[in-house]
Amino acid sequence: MSTGRRLLTLALAAALTLALAATATAQPPTATEAKRAQEAVGSGGHASSGAVAARVHKCRNKVGPTITSTRNMLCRSAARVMRAHNRPISTSFKTSGYRCRRISGRALGGTWRCLKSNRGFRFAFGD
Repeated sequence: MSTGRRLLTLALAAALTLALAATATAQPPTATEAKRAQEAVGSGGHASSGAVAARVHKCRNKVGPTITSTRNMLCRSAARVMRAHNRPISTSFKTSGYRCRRISGRALGGTWRCLKSNRGFRFAFGD
């Protein structure tokens, strides 16, 4: 074995020994670190994105404007927001801090999306 190869082998052995020693003395991950690692795996390995999976619900109510789905909120909360809106439903409007825009349909009916921070819901309405 040549001198260069022998030095490389010794360097790799030393690095491996140091790595094993560091692993043996390492503390187990805290609950916060474990949660971040799990979120990173769930978001495709992008730990720095800070994105947490949104909770999306399909809704089944049939009264008034039909709430079709919600994100990070309950269906009944979205229904309450729409009950509080006592004005005409136009192409875009604001209600209870939510900004709503029609995403499909025509003048007499369609589907709207309402957003506020990380919460949102969709509803269908027809005259």
